[in-house]
Amino acid sequence: MMGRLMQYSRDGNLHRIARITGPMHNFLAIEFGGTDANSCIVERLVRAAGTSGELHGEEVKKWVLNAVASANAEFGTHLVVRRIQYVADDTPDANAYAIIAHELVRRAR
Repeated sequence: MMGRLMQYSRDGNLHRIARITGPMHNFLAIEFGGTDANSCIVERLVRAAGTSGELHGEEVKKWVLNAVASANAEFGTHLVVRRIQYVADDTPDANAYAIIAHELVRRAR
C-alpha cells in the first residue's frame, strides 16, 4: 500500500502520512499512547491563513478510531490513539483516512 502515493514520517511517537492520488490529497498524523481513545485530542491544521475546509474533527476522529480498532484486531496490537492531526481542506474521504490509519498502525506496532 505504501509507495509513491504515500509519504511516511515520524517524530517521536507522532506518525504521519501524506497521501496524494490524482486530485485527492490527505494528511493524517496519529500519536499513539495513553489509555482512552475516546479522550484523544483532535487538531485541525490549515494550509494557509484564511482557508477553511469541509472536514470536521469528529468525522475524522470516528474514521481514524474505527480504522485503528480494525488494524489492532488484525495485527494483535493494542495501540491507543492519543492525538490526531488532519488538514481541514483535504479531501473528505472516509476510506482514505481508514487506509492511512491502518498503515500508521502497521508501522507503529
